[in-house]
Amino acid sequence: MVISFTLNSSDVLVSEEMVNRIILIFLVLCTELNAQANNDCGDNLLDTLRNLKPYLINDTAYRGFLTNAQCSLREDRILQGKRLLVEQYQKSADITSADFDLLLRFMERERKLTYQAYFENDCIPFTNHLINPDSARRELILYFNSKGLPRPIITFIGYEGTKGIIPLDTDLADLVDKTAAYFNQLADRDADLKQLKALSADLYDIYLRPVESYLQSGLFQHLTIVQDTANQLIPFESLFDAANHEYVVQKPYAVSYRPNLTRHVDQRLTNINRTAIIAYPSDDGPNQDNHEREANVIAALAPGSIQLSGRDFSTLGLLNKLNNASYSMLHISSHAEFKSPFEQSMIRLDGGKAMRVADLEKTIRSAAARSAPLDLLVLSACQTAKGHQADAAADQQQMIRASLGLAGAAARSGANTVVASLWNVVEADRILIDVGTMSTSIQGHDFYSLIHQQPGLSKAMALQQAKFHLMQDEYIRHRPHLWSAYILIGEPDA
Repeated sequence: MVISFTLNSSDVLVSEEMVNRIILIFLVLCTELNAQANNDCGDNLLDTLRNLKPYLINDTAYRGFLTNAQCSLREDRILQGKRLLVEQYQKSADITSADFDLLLRFMERERKLTYQAYFENDCIPFTNHLINPDSARRELILYFNSKGLPRPIITFIGYEGTKGIIPLDTDLADLVDKTAAYFNQLADRDADLKQLKALSADLYDIYLRPVESYLQSGLFQHLTIVQDTANQLIPFESLFDAANHEYVVQKPYAVSYRPNLTRHVDQRLTNINRTAIIAYPSDDGPNQDNHEREANVIAALAPGSIQLSGRDFSTLGLLNKLNNASYSMLHISSHAEFKSPFEQSMIRLDGGKAMRVADLEKTIRSAAARSAPLDLLVLSACQTAKGHQADAAADQQQMIRASLGLAGAAARSGANTVVASLWNVVEADRILIDVGTMSTSIQGHDFYSLIHQQPGLSKAMALQQAKFHLMQDEYIRHRPHLWSAYILIGEPDA
């Protein structure tokens, strides 16, 4: 396909804004047509821009673009389109709905390429249909992005029409360093609590203070985070608002995460029968009794649930049970580790054996033909790998890349919601299910109790309330390591 236009008068001066628009039109058309295998579009763009040169007021900013122009899904073309839109917004402090939608699409394509590079395949469920913030849950979506930009940005969209772009008051290198340092301290039981809180407050000021006026307006009850690779490791609920002396989990809104802006929820998910497959190893030493107690309590809350342990806890065993549509939840209580490359990410089975997380995804997807998809996947006792490389910078990058595994697995599995821990901590398991180790004032406020006893409560709000009730213990409240490990990815509703 060839696209062209003609200027009828040599007296016409084409403004920088018009050239901006021409470039964006070609970028969008070519990416929408998946023209990476067809250079006609790119060649035509190059010729068109060369023909425009005599009419340009100032063509300096576009000389780099004219060099080896290729219009495709290549990352540099996506970054170019994204930068142009952000620069346009910064100049005018305004953006049309069409341009805002276009910016989100560029960010989505960039996100897709990031996941494809990590998983080393194209099996990432991204579509061209972007979600809108949900009015029923009064949702505000924050989409973070940094690659190829002078400064990282927050793109925000509210259910009532709020939208905008905010550059963050930091550079990318400093942000990555702070994020990695915070995650390492947060996941460390013995970290210096004063230093941890100071870093947490610093990151709150960077990430959430710029949108605080919206969050404090009372308009929003749910905050959805689409994380950038720069902040992939952060459980935002753990950030500390020093000005108001409270953690985000104590705010009047629930928090959940998305790997992208595509919603894949199946509309058949109504009147869900909350029965579970509860899987755990039978030779996990000191953790064994806790696994069994958790399984028994979940089964008591959800009559009809089944337990898989020992040799039954296998890929084949899970597939056989998942093909039974009566089970809407899968709870895996076993050590799981997300690594880079993703193929090394494993879930521990009996006898020193392991199941690849990739195989778990395939098992869940292969059961998708049943009458209802899996509503909830819970990965208890998993963690994001920190890596073991001698080079600190390489170690940091490996850790951040490994964190993509958790969000990506959530998207690829086909489960509507994934609840998982970023690090392994026994105390945090009480958030999911209390097995009688806590005071009676806290019992009944764990995640499973809340979603079973209050059917109208969203899963995101249930997780928030479970964390909040765990924090009633003063010792735990001042140690976010013990309550912030679990996050919810995907559909936050009941």
